[in-house]
This record gives sequence, structure tokens and C-alpha cells, in this order.
Amino acid sequence: LALIFFAWLSNADYRTATHPGVTVNVLSFPSASMSLIPAAQKFNALTGASVTIFNTTSMATVSATASNDLALKENHVYDIYLSSAVDALYSLEAINGSLADLTARTLESDMQWNDVLSTTRDLFAQVNRKVYTIPLDASAILMYYRRDLFQLYNKDVPDTWDDYVTLAQFFHNKDLNGDGVLDYGNCFSNTGASVASMHYAVLAPFMQSKGPSQGIYFNLTSSGIANMADNAATRKAFGVLQSLQAYGPGTNMTWSTAVAQSLFAEGRCAMMFSWTNAKRLVANTTRYVHDKFSTAPIPGSSMVLSNTTELVNCSLSICPFGKSNDNNVIINRAVAAGYGGIAGYVNAYTTGSVKNCALDFLAYASHNIDCTSASSTFTPSRQSQFSVYSFSKAGYFVDDIKDYVAVALDSLSSKNMVRDLRIAEATTYHALMVQAISDILVPGNYTIDERVTLLASQIDAFLDTNGRLAVESLYRYNLNWAQRVIREPFYISQ
Repeated sequence: LALIFFAWLSNADYRTATHPGVTVNVLSFPSASMSLIPAAQKFNALTGASVTIFNTTSMATVSATASNDLALKENHVYDIYLSSAVDALYSLEAINGSLADLTARTLESDMQWNDVLSTTRDLFAQVNRKVYTIPLDASAILMYYRRDLFQLYNKDVPDTWDDYVTLAQFFHNKDLNGDGVLDYGNCFSNTGASVASMHYAVLAPFMQSKGPSQGIYFNLTSSGIANMADNAATRKAFGVLQSLQAYGPGTNMTWSTAVAQSLFAEGRCAMMFSWTNAKRLVANTTRYVHDKFSTAPIPGSSMVLSNTTELVNCSLSICPFGKSNDNNVIINRAVAAGYGGIAGYVNAYTTGSVKNCALDFLAYASHNIDCTSASSTFTPSRQSQFSVYSFSKAGYFVDDIKDYVAVALDSLSSKNMVRDLRIAEATTYHALMVQAISDILVPGNYTIDERVTLLASQIDAFLDTNGRLAVESLYRYNLNWAQRVIREPFYISQ
């Protein structure tokens, strides 16, 4: 009942403030604007404001354009920037004072801040414990599987990545959709920047067991920062990805996120791990998997990194967020966010009535943006938006979507969510990972040991090039760690 009540509130026209003649410029990108423009039109009709959406070609272009616009200070063009909730640019600009601190606005009743998913609210909306963004979308990587096939062959949903690999091997090279063509055990994106997110989803449960402040990218110690690549967790994750490549794309290295999701929707994959927004592909009743798929938590691991090199079995002390499976084995799950979702940032030089209007619009959009229809790329960022009724009204089959709603809500509320990397050179770091994964997915390039050793040396070089102290400081902000006090040596003259 509470869920239905909140859903009613979230769609109400709750804000009575009016903004006649006030103009707010929003910098966005096409896939987000599809859902944002209708919300802006309704807000304008309600308040008399003129919220205008300006498109760039992509989320990355928003970041580059925003960087230039923020530098203009009082002469800026845009008031709101719509981009990834974990884009490093905005963390830096927040620290530097170029973005508005929105903490006080989140306390106002119309925002219903406690309705925002806890991980989105606490991990991705904040920098240095202050709120700098209003979430409009959430993101996590989930497992999708063919419910009909699992029932037909009496298979259980996998607890671990080892279980997932075993199932992928079982289903691989079977005709899974009755068209006479042999299909795939699993599908995942193995090309472009998204392959790094797929790797982090596999790596996370082997690497992080103590919660979001542990992290998976670098090793923070009392004496500094070091790479976290040369260990058994990375080797294990690379091995899993090699197996999934064999029981999926094979020698094909061109499976983008769109390709993998489309193959699953066509019934050609027994399983898939992908973002929460993959659900939109199956709303259309012409899709083969419509009424045949379910959603499950991303697989975990019964072993985690105990120090900086070796894996050990989970116990309640080692894996405090772990849960026992049917065999009484503790399974650690760590949810990879992918990109943290899409959020709205406000220029610190947007002031007065324009700032008030911009904040009211973001509050309105966070409640009313379309996050259920098949045309929307958004995933709900509020508890109240996770309603089976709302999704079924949008055309989803109830048996398909009920697991999605439960699993997505649980995953997006995980106490062991992985914080995305928010440092100045995050793109360069991810590019190193993309190249390493591409190398190990193509047979004969490198052994796993060789590629892990090379990756570790590349990350060390990355730290040296970008300044270990500078990277450490930003990564401590990233994980909500206190800054390390560094005492310079001093000398007493004789």
C-alpha cells in the first residue's frame, strides 16, 4: 500500500510555485531528451516557465561542452547539465565551486529525497558529502535469462559466476528460439567502452565485500595509492570473461550493448548481463522473449580477495553483506552501477529566479519523467516508481516484469554497490581496461598472467603520469575517505 501511495504522490502536480517568463537552458543528449522534453513541456504549462532542452550528440559531448560553458562563469549559456551521475568532470567542478550545492534543496518537502534510491542518493548524488546533482535515472548491471528454458531443462538461477559459466556452456550451440539456427549460451557487450563495465560487473564480487567505500579500482593505504590489478581477483574475472566469450560471441568482437540486447530479445541467448534499461527491448509483443524472460541479481562469488593478492572463502566477517545459498555457502554479491544513471547538475553562476526555476524543474522531472515505457532509456531512480502496475500499463507482460521490479529495486538498493570511478583521467583508466579485456578475449594474444602483469604496470604508469597524490586525493573523495595528512620532511640546521 505504501508503494502505491508514493507512486500516486510522485505523479501529482505537487509544486505550486510559478515561474512566468523565466528561461532555463538545459544541455542534454538525444536518448535522454526523448524522456526529458515531455517533462519540460508539462512543467512549462504548469508554471509559465520556458525550460528549453538543447541537444548535443552524446553524453560525452555534454561533458566537453559543459566544461567550456562552466569556464565562462557569469556568461554561461546553460543552467542545467544532464549527464552521467559519476562523470569525473562534475566531481572536479563541484570541488572547485563551479556547480551549485543542492543539499538544502533536497530537504524541501516536494523533493521527497528519502524516496530516491539510497545508493543513488548517497553514493552518486554527493561529492564530499554534499549533494550536487538530482538523479533522474538509476543504473545497475543485472542478469536476464530465459525463464522458459530454465523451466524446460530444470535449471536453477546461478548464484556465482562459475555457475553462470556452467549454464552458458550447457545452453551454447542449442537452437533456443526454434528457427533452426544454433544460438548462444550467453550474450554480453564485448566491444567499445561498455566492455569495461561488463568486466567490472564480473570483477566486483571477487574484489569488494566490505561495502562501497572499499572500491575495486585502486588500493588505498596509509602510505599512498597503488594498482589493484595484479591479484587473483583480476585473473579470475579475466578467466570468466574468456569462458563467456567462448560460449557466446566466439571470435566475433563486435557485440555492442545494442547488439547483445537485441540478440537476447530475439531469443538467441539463454542469458545476458546488461544494464537495467535493457527491459525496454521486451515491451513490444513482437519480441520473441516477450512473456519468456526473467531477471535475477548479477552472479556473485563464494571467494573474495583477502589481502591484495589471494582469494579466500567467504565467512560472515569477510563477507558481511553475503547471504547463504541453498547449500549453506555464503555468496558475496557486489553490484556494478555501470555509469551511475543520468542526473541533472546546476551551474553555480545560475542565480535568483532562474536558479529557483531550474531546481523546481529538476524536482518535477525526478518525479514525473517517463521511466517505464519502451521508448524510454531511463530506469526508475525512486522507490515509488518501481511499480509492476505502471510497467504492465506500459505494455510489459506481468510475469516478465514482476521479477525485474523486485530484482532491480533490490540491486539498486544494495549495501555493497560499487562506486564508479570519479577521477580526472577516468576515461584513460577505462581505456586501459578495455584494451586489456580485448586482448584476453581474442585467443593467442596473451595468457591471462601475461596480460594482468602488463595491466598492472600500465596502471602504475598511469598513476605516475597523472601524479599519485592527485589521483589519490580524488579517489579518496570518490570513496568518501578522509584525505590523508602528508607531512613534508623538515631539517634542523646545525
